[in-house]
Amino acid sequence: MRSWLRLGATAVVAVAATGAFGSSGDATTAMPGTGTATAGTLTVSRFGKRAAENRAAKIVIARGDGSQSRVLTTGWLSFVSPDGTQIAVVDSDVNWFTNQRLELYATSGGAPRRVIPLGCVHLYWSPDSTKLACVEVVRAGRPARLRLIDAETGTKTTLATGYFDDQVSFSPDSTFLAYVQKPTEGYFSSLSTLRVIELGTQAVRTLRGGGVASPAWGPTEIAFATLLPRSRNFTLDVAVIRPDGSGFRRLTRFRPTAELYGPHPVVWSADGTRLLAGMVGLDAWTFRESYAVDPIKGGVRLIAHGVSPSVLTRDGGYVIGQTGDAESTGLAGSNVVRVPWTGGTKRVLLRRAVEPSSNG
Repeated sequence: MRSWLRLGATAVVAVAATGAFGSSGDATTAMPGTGTATAGTLTVSRFGKRAAENRAAKIVIARGDGSQSRVLTTGWLSFVSPDGTQIAVVDSDVNWFTNQRLELYATSGGAPRRVIPLGCVHLYWSPDSTKLACVEVVRAGRPARLRLIDAETGTKTTLATGYFDDQVSFSPDSTFLAYVQKPTEGYFSSLSTLRVIELGTQAVRTLRGGGVASPAWGPTEIAFATLLPRSRNFTLDVAVIRPDGSGFRRLTRFRPTAELYGPHPVVWSADGTRLLAGMVGLDAWTFRESYAVDPIKGGVRLIAHGVSPSVLTRDGGYVIGQTGDAESTGLAGSNVVRVPWTGGTKRVLLRRAVEPSSNG
């Protein structure tokens, strides 16, 4: 996925929808893989035609099919909790660097129930919706901080300091966090390592080194982007490993010639049979590619050209993403769309929108 603020992906855990649009009974139910659309809650950022760095967006909330949309607040990015009851909004004053903060809203609306000073770009909810994690960038050349935030109390805990991949991922039981440590600042390093931290004890173990990025924790394995063996151009593939560090498997076998190019995992289906992936590359267009990875047998196929993937719906049947970015279309020129997992026609859910998040 090409984010206008960073390279990486947004992981979303698919669970029952509750909150602004009713109880979980309002969601359409389906067997995994049938492709039946679910309700859930969807949020997006809607920017005007001015430069995104100078003016925050309207945070729009809607049902998972794009209906009943309304403005929740203003801010830069938004993230729906897995249980659908809360929206985490990244906000600031005037520009991105003034009074950065995390605002927590009820999906029903109203004033933020908690405002927390925080300099993070992307946030990741725990599956139990009780906490968030992010990489807080510390300016003036200082190392970043890997942060854990208690959604109820607003308490912030520093789990580690240094340089990190922006994408982190909670374990299914919300007690561990997977992250990538890098030796220096920058998007990717051939010396980065995949690590897991136990949140209760803060004990850390290293699972894999040699160039990794973008961890996404599934039901039984952690997916990540890994440097191709003997790569000359920092080209990447998707691999998986068990949380104890065993069972490394490479799932894709791309043979690109471009530098810093390849697929990266975004999010798993709830049953662990589907793995949504995006594409990274030096050309802005390459970020708008959605791929299906088979985590069981390996292999990959294109789902949609021109869609940066962010969300896999609860039943695994649809991918939700954006069609544009700041470089290619301008943020006001992007739509948030839904595409079947099997490929096919893009359905527009919300126009002039980017950075979708959903629990549906």
